Amino acid sequence: MNIQPPYTRDMPPSSQDYGTTQAGRERSTSAIVSDLWSHTELLVHQELDLVRADLDVKVTHIKKDLAAASLSAAVMYAGVLTLLAGVVALLSRWIEVWLSAMAVGAVVLIVGFIVNRKSTKDLQNVDVVPRESGRSLQRTAQTIKEAVHD
Repeated sequence: MNIQPPYTRDMPPSSQDYGTTQAGRERSTSAIVSDLWSHTELLVHQELDLVRADLDVKVTHIKKDLAAASLSAAVMYAGVLTLLAGVVALLSRWIEVWLSAMAVGAVVLIVGFIVNRKSTKDLQNVDVVPRESGRSLQRTAQTIKEAVHD
């Protein structure tokens, strides 16, 4: 996967611009704070873009898995219907056709209920929280707090 830089705003002034101006004069505190704010804003935007990209990757993966599962389920459904028709026809040799159809239908419903409960539980356990991005945001926040307090 080719990942482009997530944030395209112009970069704030480089770190070599801090301290003095081109004329060699000391920069004002307000200019330094302004630059710090610009850098912080850019960093926060980039961190949020990272979170979005992280979520996009997870959502894309889940979509692809759900599409494959849906397609395979449709194919299996056709096969199961054919097999069930055969079981009903076989049982109709010994019992009434309507009774064999009811018995096969009841068994299929019970099996379907069990499978549905398991798959629903598995789907609820999917972790979609962008943990790496969250940790990165926490580190950034901690770094900013430390820089402000120093």
